[in-house]
Amino acid sequence: MERAEILEKVQNVFRDVFDDDSLIIKEETNTNDLEKWDSLAQISIVGAIADEFHISPSIDGILAMKSVAKIIDIIQKSTK
Repeated sequence: MERAEILEKVQNVFRDVFDDDSLIIKEETNTNDLEKWDSLAQISIVGAIADEFHISPSIDGILAMKSVAKIIDIIQKSTK
């Protein structure tokens, strides 16, 4: 799956988690960019990503999901 396609799906996940249909994310978006991206939101993001992409990220992968780019990297690695 291409990064752009993954980014589109990840954006939908973020919109659902943050309940904001106008939210625009980029690969550069990280935990410092979104005030609501706290530890509770992180749990929701990880769960939604796992469901959306049918993956089970490792603990290290989950802890590394601090930016959209890293989330995409983990998804690509997990879906190969």
